[in-house]
Amino acid sequence: MNEQTATTAFTKKPRFIVSILGGKRRDMNATLDSLRAQTYGEWTEDAAEQSFPHDYVLRIHAGDTLHPDALFRMAHAVERAEYEPDMIYADELIQEGKKPYEEHKKCEFSRVTALSYDMFGALLAIRREIYAACCPPQGEYDAGAEYAFRLRCMAKARRIVHIPLPLLNQIDESGFEWQIPGLRRELVIALIK
Repeated sequence: MNEQTATTAFTKKPRFIVSILGGKRRDMNATLDSLRAQTYGEWTEDAAEQSFPHDYVLRIHAGDTLHPDALFRMAHAVERAEYEPDMIYADELIQEGKKPYEEHKKCEFSRVTALSYDMFGALLAIRREIYAACCPPQGEYDAGAEYAFRLRCMAKARRIVHIPLPLLNQIDESGFEWQIPGLRRELVIALIK
């Protein structure tokens, strides 16, 4: 399927605003090359552009590469949903060192599970309104700040969709291994209200 076909097949035409986190120029180029190779062409790096009704922000680490159909699959999830998703995440292929890629399957969304560990992983698209309201971390990448940001987004999100296909090739697994008890307590209270 070519970019023109993939883009015109949708009535909602969601757009993805891509934010590449950290990394060296070589790593950024690999990520940008994977974006340019997408079969779905509705993406930009310019967050200052005019806002559209179906905008999503996609934060991705420099060096990570998207499967050529990744944005198409995410757009398809938006298009086919009865109610537009607030967050979209997918499975990943992870390579540690020189070992072959290993598929990292994720479970279907559960608020309780998301409070236990970062179940979203490296590929997560967030509706622009929620993204902006939750104050994304600025500056150097910090796993704790990123996880706290994702929990704030989750607290505001009503519909979170999992795509059970590996759409991202991640070079090194960078997770968030521990919890901040006060933050978890605060979020649980907010979710109960």
